[in-house]
Amino acid sequence: MNFIQSLETMIPNLKACYHERDFIPGKTIIENMVESIQGSQKIVLVLSPDFVQSRWCLLEANLSVFQDCLGRKPVIPIMLVPCFVPLLASLVSNTVYFHFGL
Repeated sequence: MNFIQSLETMIPNLKACYHERDFIPGKTIIENMVESIQGSQKIVLVLSPDFVQSRWCLLEANLSVFQDCLGRKPVIPIMLVPCFVPLLASLVSNTVYFHFGL
């Protein structure tokens, strides 16, 4: 069982967006990201060194933070492994986050 399946099993009524499962073929990655964020009630960012190294993850995180400012959707960061997230440093440093060590 992967991390997303574990979360969806542990938390009733949770439906996480997972690109390999939920992104619609034929749409651009950015279109899929924006639609997923807009359709979400809350945004959970799973932070790790791999996350920081991915341009797509950082873009998605920044879109989420921007959406939070516009739509008042809460962004919930989960720190899998301690890491520095450059563009989200102020969010992470001023926010209580879950540390979910694997």
